[in-house]
Amino acid sequence: MQRKHDEAKIRGNIGVGRSTNRSLAQLLTNKRETSAFRTFLQSEFSEENLNFWLDCESFKQIKPNKIRKVAAKIYEQYLEVGSPNEINIDAKTRDLIQSNLANPNIEIFNQAQSRIFKLMESDSFRRFRLKAA
Repeated sequence: MQRKHDEAKIRGNIGVGRSTNRSLAQLLTNKRETSAFRTFLQSEFSEENLNFWLDCESFKQIKPNKIRKVAAKIYEQYLEVGSPNEINIDAKTRDLIQSNLANPNIEIFNQAQSRIFKLMESDSFRRFRLKAA
C-alpha cells in the first residue's frame, strides 16, 4: 500500500511523463522534482546519495573559515566507514579525501560527488524515470 502511495506522490510532484524527458542535472535544479526523486530514493533506501550530492553543492558555497569544520562533518556523515549515511564510494577516493581533511579546499569532494552523480544517473534515476512515465 505504501509503495502505491509513494508512486502517486512521485507522479503528482513531477507530472506524468515530465521527468522522462529531463536529465538528472535538470531535475536537480527544480525543488519539486528533487523532492519527488528524494521520495523515490527513500523507497529504495538510497537517499544518502542525493543528500551527499546536495551537501557537496552547499559546501562549495561556504565561507573559507568554515571549510575545515564542514568538510569533517560531511566526511563523518557520508564517507567514514560505518557512518550512519555511508555512501558507496571506492576506497581510493575515500582515502584521498581523508588525507586532505587536514587542509581541505572547496574541491575536496568533487571526485566523490561526480561518482555519486554518475551512480544515481545510471541506476536510481533510470528506475525513477520509468516509474514516473
